[in-house]
Amino acid sequence: MKKYAAGITEKRLKNRRFRKTEDAILRVFFEEDIYVGIKEMAAKAGVARSTFYHHHKTAREIIPDYRRYILRRYSRMMSGVIRINGIKTRAIYTKTLIFIMQNQREFEVLLRSGNMDVMKEMIMGVEGWLVKQMRIPNGARKVFAVYASEVTELINEWCRRGFRKDEMNRVLDNIMYLTDTARIRLGPIA
Repeated sequence: MKKYAAGITEKRLKNRRFRKTEDAILRVFFEEDIYVGIKEMAAKAGVARSTFYHHHKTAREIIPDYRRYILRRYSRMMSGVIRINGIKTRAIYTKTLIFIMQNQREFEVLLRSGNMDVMKEMIMGVEGWLVKQMRIPNGARKVFAVYASEVTELINEWCRRGFRKDEMNRVLDNIMYLTDTARIRLGPIA
């Protein structure tokens, strides 16, 4: 018997059959008010337990699986973006918002579970580059943490409103306003 590794991957989510089964699992997961076991969840989703295990190790791993998937993809995408010479802070956030739109379904899963700290993790993941780009001195990292929280809240609000594409530029302008304000708060940099 062939053993499969559980988890969410880009390749798996592109597979129509995997996606259909995952949708059934997620539907049951979000319908339940209390934690149910894999046996009960698989039965309600209409899938075999072995199929469930192909998707997730446990029922409690569903949200962490999506979180790991998003952070892994974002990190891979951003490392490619940051390598480009002359990239600006606005480009980083533009790519971030486009990434969120492209992975809207996965972010909806995280949003429904109340697990939107992933946004802050994404921003903190590029902290080193943003700190350098914004010319923040080493002693002012706390300012960056506050800044990252404010940016996270802007993005989370946009997600709660339904990832509306027509609002993306407004969100980006607000992020850039926060960026300029954070730079001003730091004063002249020696």
